[in-house]
Amino acid sequence: EGALPPLYLLDMEATAEDLPETWELLQGYQPAGVLCYFGALAFHELTTQVPAFFHIATLHAPTPRTSVLAAKPVGDGGVPGRMRDPLGTLIFHYQGRRCYATRRDRSLVPGIQLREYGPRTRLRITTFEQSMLDTLWHPLRCGGESVVFEAWERGVHLWNPERMATYLTTINRQELDRRVGAVLTLIGSEIPSGALKTLLTARQDELRKVPIAETLPLLPDFPCSTLIPEWGILAP
Repeated sequence: EGALPPLYLLDMEATAEDLPETWELLQGYQPAGVLCYFGALAFHELTTQVPAFFHIATLHAPTPRTSVLAAKPVGDGGVPGRMRDPLGTLIFHYQGRRCYATRRDRSLVPGIQLREYGPRTRLRITTFEQSMLDTLWHPLRCGGESVVFEAWERGVHLWNPERMATYLTTINRQELDRRVGAVLTLIGSEIPSGALKTLLTARQDELRKVPIAETLPLLPDFPCSTLIPEWGILAP
């Protein structure tokens, strides 16, 4: 664990000093995987922080839902008697950064794209809007509280709200819609008119008609105690 597997860089113009980027190594390690979380936020310039770790995910069929509170990372396995790393399965270190593999529910990741990266690499990576949503599923894997809020504050000036609405409709999770509404409230951003406003307004109407059974943390795995009543969300 932690040792870089043998990978080969094929580039006619490369020199001995041309080291591959972390994204390239992870994609080469797992060609069918999807780059996501902190590394994807950095790729899309949703954060100014340099990622201390990167992730690549394999997608699997949806698992049965039992509770809206069950939005936790899906098991990465683990060794009996040893505490599981909440970031995933460490596969190697590169230039002082930890690189993790993880598994993700396919139904929660509708936003995946192929991006050309330099002359030699095509990356499979979460889209701009999907990367924003991922901060509300797994904030720890996205770099933590400060990165999450930075990503949303930067993202709402550059995002495509219609695409965000499409993703939320496809995912169809009440808890995610509520978190999106709450984070927009916290950063003082109005919901743009169009499909996103229609979707979130409809969700709010549902919440007014049916009492919220349980409040949810805005950021799972982080202390949250300030109630945003209109969304039934506890904020940090």
